[in-house]
Amino acid sequence: MTRVLLDANVFLHAIGSDAVLRPACRRVLSMVEAGELVGEASALIVDEIVHVRNRRLGDRQQAVADGTAAAALCLLHPVAQEDVEAAMGLFVEAPRLQMRDAIHAAVARRYGLSVVLSRDRGFDGIPGLRRVDPADVEAIAALVAGSG
Repeated sequence: MTRVLLDANVFLHAIGSDAVLRPACRRVLSMVEAGELVGEASALIVDEIVHVRNRRLGDRQQAVADGTAAAALCLLHPVAQEDVEAAMGLFVEAPRLQMRDAIHAAVARRYGLSVVLSRDRGFDGIPGLRRVDPADVEAIAALVAGSG
């Protein structure tokens, strides 16, 4: 099975209202739940999901429920000092990459993950990582088949 780093936007779009992205992201998360893909993430993803959901909904309980559901679906990796240091380098090298995403990328690299599922093009061009858009049906199928 292919191991993938799940970015927060996959979870956020899965519970969002976009007519294209919601079904695509739900399909990807269903594949993770079914064991067709191994979903992994930096523990910081929970912070990101709870923060965004609380800001959008103004409902702290629902925000925590959404973060808890995401955490239960994937293997969470701790963020270590070495990840923060590596992320600062990535942040400087990749001008489109946000700092939080740089931390996710550093964690992915430390844990040997080469694929990040994300809508965020800021991950493009990071050495050792390949971004796959969760709406790219063919690329997702290749990952499930083990050829992506």
